[in-house]
Amino acid sequence: LLKTATVDADLLDEIRAVADAVARGVISGDYRGGMRPFIDYWSGNGSWDMMPEARKAQFAELAVYVAHHFYSLIEEPTPLQAYRRISVPTLILCGNRSPRPSRAITRLLTDTLPRARHRTLRGAGHMSPLTHPGDVNPLVLEHLLSNSKAGPPFATAAPGSQRKWTPSDRFGKQRR
Repeated sequence: LLKTATVDADLLDEIRAVADAVARGVISGDYRGGMRPFIDYWSGNGSWDMMPEARKAQFAELAVYVAHHFYSLIEEPTPLQAYRRISVPTLILCGNRSPRPSRAITRLLTDTLPRARHRTLRGAGHMSPLTHPGDVNPLVLEHLLSNSKAGPPFATAAPGSQRKWTPSDRFGKQRR
């Protein structure tokens, strides 16, 4: 979107720099070296260094996919105006600490999608679903419920009777 929209060229350059770093890592076989700037860009400087070795290995395995996704997103030819035809309720969330290109894209989409609603999460960055689930989840739930014709897709349980979600749930592990 940044390529086809009228925005500051430095926003696209910023994303291209991260994409190029990942691609250089993949081409040279240094997948960890390629993923370091990617993780630090989206999660904050020093995030890679604080990450456990096992997690670094997991991200290194994704380097080829990340490089391909960057290329696909940057080279996507669909013009911004084509998104005007998407007329579904859309919730667009963005942390006020997200990188500038992300913030610009969320505003472009909000201004273009006819039924978009934008919410800014204070103190959150790009990874807000993981870092700020207490802020994100209620907004997503409210959006789903307010746009559902049939009402909630689940039975309402008594307060406190539902198991609390934990970060390990996102990896498919169940607590006992």
